[in-house]
Amino acid sequence: MYKNKSVRAVGEIAAIIVADASKPDNVKYTVEKGTLTDDQKTKIAQAIKDAKRYGYDLRKDPQRYFFVDEFYETDFQKKSKYPPRGSRVFDLTEVLGRQDIPNAQQLADLLRQKTWE
Repeated sequence: MYKNKSVRAVGEIAAIIVADASKPDNVKYTVEKGTLTDDQKTKIAQAIKDAKRYGYDLRKDPQRYFFVDEFYETDFQKKSKYPPRGSRVFDLTEVLGRQDIPNAQQLADLLRQKTWE
């Protein structure tokens, strides 16, 4: 989660679900990671409904939904002057300077000591 030139929270992705809701009465789900639960189906349905209020139609094309069980607070600050353009993906092995990636809580602690540009 990003706010005010800083990544503020990290978490491990527990599930990735692709939902094709082009036929409202027959949503097709494809599980890319984890398992599909009834709770996730409910959250996807709610996201589709909520998106309409903001002018988005999530039924138009299949959409990928990421589910995280828990977020951990951090403060991975951007040091350069301007905000990033578009989304940003980090190679955590480069950021941390090591090949093993710790669990999400340990990662949050380590990122507080790092910055990015």
